[in-house]
Amino acid sequence: LPFNEEAKLKKSFLWQAMPFVRAKHYNSVAPVWSFGGAMSLRYTAEAYTKSLLEIAQ
Repeated sequence: LPFNEEAKLKKSFLWQAMPFVRAKHYNSVAPVWSFGGAMSLRYTAEAYTKSLLEIAQ
């Protein structure tokens, strides 16, 4: 699901002033189903890992 306020956020002075944004050290995370116990935790961890590895490249 897209983040509906993404364009508004990226235009924000506060967002643009953050050091990690200036260094382009941010990324979106794929949506995951959060109701499902341990498997949901696994899918969430995998989504975070994938996003962080994309930043590192």
